[in-house]
Formats: sequence, C-alpha cells, structure tokens
Amino acid sequence: MAAKSERSAQQEARIEELEGQLARSERTVTALREVGLALGSTLDLDQLLELILKKITELIEGDRATLYLLDEQRGRLLSRIMVGDEPRSIELPLGEGIAGHVAKIGRTVRVKDAYRDKRFRREWDEITGYRTRSILAAPMKNHVGRTIGVIQVLNKQRGEGEFSQHDEELLTALATQAAVSIDNSRLF
Repeated sequence: MAAKSERSAQQEARIEELEGQLARSERTVTALREVGLALGSTLDLDQLLELILKKITELIEGDRATLYLLDEQRGRLLSRIMVGDEPRSIELPLGEGIAGHVAKIGRTVRVKDAYRDKRFRREWDEITGYRTRSILAAPMKNHVGRTIGVIQVLNKQRGEGEFSQHDEELLTALATQAAVSIDNSRLF
C-alpha cells in the first residue's frame, strides 16, 4: 500500500512538472509570435527592440536586460535600451565585461556567479547600487553571421537563480530576431 502511494505521489509530481514545461512552452510560442508580428508591422526600431527586450526579460525570468549595439569603427559596444531599470547609456570597449567578451567571441555566455567571473566588471553595480548575480549574454548576428550587438539578461528570478540551456536557446532565437529587425531598419 505504501509503495502504491509513493508511486502515485511520484506520478503527480511528474504531471505537475510536465504541466509547468507545457505552460512555459506556450508562453515561448506566444512571445515568439508577438515578436514576429511586430517585426512585420513596425519600422520603429526603438519600439521593436523594447518589445523584444520586454519579452526576453519576461520569458527568461530575468531581472533586467540590456541591448548593446556594436560600433565597429570605434571598437565599442553602446547600450541602446534597458528594461527593468532607468535607461542609462553604457559604453564598453570590445572584449571588456561579459557583453564585450560575447561581442568579441561571437558566442553565448552563461555566468552563474558574476562576482567569481574575472570577465565581469563590477563598476556598474558600484555606481547603481545594483547587485548582479547571474548573467546570460548572446550575440546578435545578422543574416551573414556577423555580430552586430549583444543582448544581456541579468539575475534569473526563479529556480536556482541560474540561467538554463533552455533560456540560452530562447535568448539566441530572440537575439537573431533583434538582429534581423536592426538590419531591416538600417535598410529603410
């Protein structure tokens, strides 16, 4: 009887886990659809990027997100939009900080504990009083695969406070959409 009860509890826990995954997948599909519709309906780059960052922050359950555009001539990243905080301009040399590192190598980086990562720059935390714990940053690559910027999400709100492989895949997909929208707006 106890074994049957234990099995039933395990099955219920598994059902609950699967329902959670299904709900997350539904939110992801809805957000991707909304971003896709916005891509086709607006040429206002600021509005579009703000929508993309809000969806990223919401879906990945981050505290805030920043989009950096690469100024290749100057070798610097310039923040374009911030969600979850007052807009402030941030300028990073290519290769510095997590976002600068991602722009330089062209690959996504996940950091579980920012203060233990030697690439992390503490200055912004000190200036703003904010405490960065975890970081997920992905390059924005255009249609020819060239990095044109970086999207960085800070502080996972749920679970272990650490960004997952699923979060990374979702951010990569949305960063690609952001890059496409930036390229399209530059054409117009």
